[in-house]
Amino acid sequence: GTLAQMGWLLPQAMQSVLYTRYAAEKSQQENIQRVKNAIRFVSLYAVGMSVGGYVLSLYLVPVLFGSSFQGAISCIGILLWGIGPFCLSMPVSAWLAASGRVVWNLHAACIGFIVCLLLDVLWIPSWGIQGAAWASVSSYLSTLAYQLFRFRQYSRSFRLRPTHA
Repeated sequence: GTLAQMGWLLPQAMQSVLYTRYAAEKSQQENIQRVKNAIRFVSLYAVGMSVGGYVLSLYLVPVLFGSSFQGAISCIGILLWGIGPFCLSMPVSAWLAASGRVVWNLHAACIGFIVCLLLDVLWIPSWGIQGAAWASVSSYLSTLAYQLFRFRQYSRSFRLRPTHA
């Protein structure tokens, strides 16, 4: 869990910087493009962190915690799948907040919470800690899916608006 959380530090720090940039920018068209660029960057980062984190866990878990923690590697592998959706949600949530759509972030968080809670109830009894890990990953995915839906919905409607000279 801690290894996966380390991968979230840069995107969380980036979220604050992006929020400030998005809030200062008057052109929504420019902000939409900035969000898309940030998503591309964070996608590469998330893939690198996930693959690198898993490879590191194969070597570090036994060295740092002993062979009795060998089973934790599978949970780390599952949780590392959550880095991508979590990281990708950072630039989108910064834009939503900066553009006055904080309620969409609230909706996304509520959806993620409900998904995690329901899947925990369904999966933990059968799959134990792996079920909890997959429920968390599913929660991140559902949160991101809602945020991207709202972002795409807004950016499409923005492009369709007639320009006034």
